[in-house]
Amino acid sequence: MNILIKSATIVDPKSEFHNSTQDVLIENGVITAIAISINNPKNYKEIKLDNLHISQGWFDSSVSFGEPGFEERETIVNGLKTAAL
Repeated sequence: MNILIKSATIVDPKSEFHNSTQDVLIENGVITAIAISINNPKNYKEIKLDNLHISQGWFDSSVSFGEPGFEERETIVNGLKTAAL
């Protein structure tokens, strides 16, 4: 995954970038650069939204799939697709 996130407020109290607005470059799933402005010469997908904030990953421990036995509720495959959005 190669993505350039533009003008995002970073929310991470342990980071030197906490509460600052920065561009974040992700290459092959790894953050490779954080700076006030990053060019995009490789034409990676860009994400730029008003009032964009980013933070460390979140995990929903209340997730409940119907497998096995109650697949009509939700399957693991459908749950993964939903989480990827």
